Amino acid sequence: MALRIIGGNAKGRALQSPSGARTRPTSNLVRSAIFSMLEPYLDGARVLDLFSGTGALGMEALSRGAEWVDFMERDARQCEAITGSLRSLEYDARGRVHRTQAERAPDLLDGPYHVILMDPPYAYKSLVPLIERIGDSGLAADGGVVAVEHSRHQELPAEIDGLTCLRQRRYGETMVTLYHRGEAA
Repeated sequence: MALRIIGGNAKGRALQSPSGARTRPTSNLVRSAIFSMLEPYLDGARVLDLFSGTGALGMEALSRGAEWVDFMERDARQCEAITGSLRSLEYDARGRVHRTQAERAPDLLDGPYHVILMDPPYAYKSLVPLIERIGDSGLAADGGVVAVEHSRHQELPAEIDGLTCLRQRRYGETMVTLYHRGEAA
């Protein structure tokens, strides 16, 4: 079954994904929950999608009103699929695909981003250090948010280098943690 946009102006449109891809796409339930939390931050937002995979989170952000998305994905086939989805959804002037590791974002990109999406593999061991680097780097805008999808078995701290946990929700094996930068939202 094809992965589709679940909300916004591209609702129902299919996303490209390479055959045999070893990604764990975010379920519709979790994607819907994430974007319900992010709704106040998306209109005209500049978004960073780390560990993009299929690009579903970034495409969903564009469909729901984000102005720009930078996608970071290390797999060449996934990058081609994201580029194809940007083209087919006519979002190619509103996003850019970077074929590189998510850890390089603080060194390669200039912030600030209003929304940062992080959906690393559940086995990824450097999640907290990467969130710390993002908190230190200026990538997250003051008043912006960082949404982290992770295993329910991985605990994340309530505060990380200027980022404060706004809420945390569990969906089966998946946990979504939403951090805010700056004064309480």
